[in-house]
Amino acid sequence: LPMSECLGIYILGKEVIKKIKEKSKQKQINLSYDVLENLSKKGEISAFDIGVNDWIDAESPMTLERNLKQVNKIIKQMES
Repeated sequence: LPMSECLGIYILGKEVIKKIKEKSKQKQINLSYDVLENLSKKGEISAFDIGVNDWIDAESPMTLERNLKQVNKIIKQMES
């Protein structure tokens, strides 16, 4: 791919959030390139394949609100 593609649910520690805030003050931030790629190079990131489970691209809080039924279904799948 010409650009990296990172979709998913992220669980980020305080230090990572701090780095994101610092970088976003300097310029528009690309989470994949500016943050996740560096964590991957350091071996500080992992992934979990969701298989055939339902998924929704939650690009904004409004998207989540519009798809609340689907979001709740996904959350139940994650809990089981």
